[in-house]
Amino acid sequence: MNAMRHTHNKPLKNSKSYLVLSYKIRAIGLTKETQTMRRIIVLFVLAICVVFTGPKAGRAADTAAPLNLDFRLPVPEDAGQRSYLGFKPGLKFGDTFTLDKVKADILVIEIFSMYCPICQREAPKINELFEAIRAAGSPNIRLMGIGAGNSAYEVQVFKDSYGIAFPLFSDGSFKIHKKIGERGTPFFIALNQNAPQGHRVFFTHSGDIGDPDLFFKKILDAWEER
Repeated sequence: MNAMRHTHNKPLKNSKSYLVLSYKIRAIGLTKETQTMRRIIVLFVLAICVVFTGPKAGRAADTAAPLNLDFRLPVPEDAGQRSYLGFKPGLKFGDTFTLDKVKADILVIEIFSMYCPICQREAPKINELFEAIRAAGSPNIRLMGIGAGNSAYEVQVFKDSYGIAFPLFSDGSFKIHKKIGERGTPFFIALNQNAPQGHRVFFTHSGDIGDPDLFFKKILDAWEER
């Protein structure tokens, strides 16, 4: 069920890995001094991107590594996203939550990195997947993403750049990424939220999803076979 990852063979400048850079440069004036600063920032960020294109990008997923989903995430500030995740009124912004608090039949989690070229390329497809899930209605499925090694600012840049409507969370310290076995990005986990002893993993996938509708069908087929 797990798919092999694709090797990244395109230049980083063509994969939009400089998204954060473009955000920062918009706030800089165009005087000679700031133009010099701009060039320095460009060179610095591109150098970083050459070294880091996402956690273990381009490698096959390590299916032997355990999935430890015992972690907490911050409750979103946006009321619409809290409602989307089905939180009870007692859970408010400033609190944290565990995955079992998400009210759904199925919870799909994408582990991504804004510096991962595959994640950037696949973002429009994930948006299509989100729309397909929302249109289906049943079973009740919720989708969320966790940015491995990405700060809250970087996650927001990724979210805004690709018009992502579902909740995204930061894992800037790689704490969650380590708990799930340091899988390459993107990595997908589907949980049965109604399992007798709490949520249970019934589907995982590594790498690009291909056709969003077919990927959605794979999740539903695995759900039926659970």
